[in-house]
Amino acid sequence: MLIEDLRKVKQTIIAYEDTKIDFIEENGSRIHNVISEGENGELYMTYSFEWRHPGASEEEMAEFAKNEKNISKLAVHGSIKVMRELVSSGKI
Repeated sequence: MLIEDLRKVKQTIIAYEDTKIDFIEENGSRIHNVISEGENGELYMTYSFEWRHPGASEEEMAEFAKNEKNISKLAVHGSIKVMRELVSSGKI
């Protein structure tokens, strides 16, 4: 995917202190980021993507799925980078 293919979206963000962040898009799509801690204090981030495309055909859904897989990868890698920076700086 090219950077030119990225789109801007409006999201409502709901943060649940120290545990979870929900990103809700205008079309009802949701992205959930859940932070948990392992037995030895290691941090984990679990991502869940719920993409919504009301009224889309099967062909359109196939194209959406392909694009959303790329978008998801970018979002996950970007979030991991920020999380590591926050841990390194002692902010979390």
